[in-house]
Amino acid sequence: MDYKQVFYDDDEELEAVLGRSFIESLLTGRGLSKGALILSDKRLYQKGRRYDSLLGRGWSAVKGSSVVEVSDITGTSFGKHTNIATLVVTIIFFVIGCLGGFYYFDISYWDTSALWIFIPALLPAVFFYWLYTAQKLSIFMVNYSGGAIGMNASWFSHKELDEFQRSISRVRAEAKKREI
Repeated sequence: MDYKQVFYDDDEELEAVLGRSFIESLLTGRGLSKGALILSDKRLYQKGRRYDSLLGRGWSAVKGSSVVEVSDITGTSFGKHTNIATLVVTIIFFVIGCLGGFYYFDISYWDTSALWIFIPALLPAVFFYWLYTAQKLSIFMVNYSGGAIGMNASWFSHKELDEFQRSISRVRAEAKKREI
């Protein structure tokens, strides 16, 4: 695959790619769905979906591209994002469903009407719990002086993430040597 069409300078050398299958589909014209990071000896290129931090209020998914100079990278990290509000709504619907079902349920007399209240009252709790688990994100972040590029880490293996982190560290060290 020719990554030269992504690079800004003709003399840049490819160092590492995180999300190689995605970037190959992007370069062949099949679209922009997931995300990828391409590291050269001079810059870090991001293509596809990334997550931007909303000042401590969660993450926002954005499709597009960004470029960061290697000298501006300050480090990498992992973060987890969960939507606590969805979990709270789940618990509220569960409690309401249980209370409603037990209110209409008489233990001395089996009434199927209690089930018709209990089960539908729990359906929103099941839906919101599913939503809570579906919204959990494990995010790989490349921090730089102007912010961070977050990528959904569930698309990548731990080995791939570790190798990419090592490549960033190595390229940063080499860039610092060139500056001296």
